[in-house]
Amino acid sequence: MDLKKSALVAEILGGIGIIVSILYLGFEISENNKNTRTSNHLALQELTGQINSLLIENPALAEMILKGQDDLASLSDIERMQFYAFADRSFNVWETAFLMNKDGTLPAGTWDLWSDGYCEALDLPGYHALWNDGMNRVFRVDFTDVVNACFAK
Repeated sequence: MDLKKSALVAEILGGIGIIVSILYLGFEISENNKNTRTSNHLALQELTGQINSLLIENPALAEMILKGQDDLASLSDIERMQFYAFADRSFNVWETAFLMNKDGTLPAGTWDLWSDGYCEALDLPGYHALWNDGMNRVFRVDFTDVVNACFAK
């Protein structure tokens, strides 16, 4: 009888150990998800900061971007290429935020703020012209739907 009782106690303790391990694993996964969301948000801020730094450090580039935002046709071929690269980088950051949101790796509510901010910032004639001139073909279809909806407002 003692051997049976010992085996039963060992089974119970083993079951409790498994439950504790599963709970701990769940806690660790939850913490990892929080850390991933925070890291992704910081990465998006860093990418946006890099774009803004280009404009802060180079007033001539900033002036050209302002000119291109209003009228793409007013840019020289070189300026147009620079404007395209700048716009491409901006749309890439927006798409990155979109994909992080789609995967659930952004903090709650972050996507709406990012998307609204990019929609407002890029909803200008020059960006529309680039987007409709083929830039829309280099991004995922589900993301292009987001941009198209923004531009349709």
